[in-house]
Amino acid sequence: SENVAELCLKTSNADIKVNMNDSEDKGYKIKAQTTFGDINLLIPNLLYRNAMRADRMSKQAEAETENYASAVQKVNVSAETTNGYIEVIK
Repeated sequence: SENVAELCLKTSNADIKVNMNDSEDKGYKIKAQTTFGDINLLIPNLLYRNAMRADRMSKQAEAETENYASAVQKVNVSAETTNGYIEVIK
């Protein structure tokens, strides 16, 4: 759809860093998973659907902005890495 942007980011042995550099009122949905790394989501008004959780070596988080359901434009970010750090900033 024209109003939904999908970002699928996957790597091994490397960090994932995303800066949305966006001043518009878009809705964001984030799904992040890493092994042997950390997750840092710096997006205003972010609500966690599944709280940040760690299973032994793996960490994952699922969150969306509070305006996601009503936003005209949506951005879905899926980030997955091993041995790396995930950071998503708006």
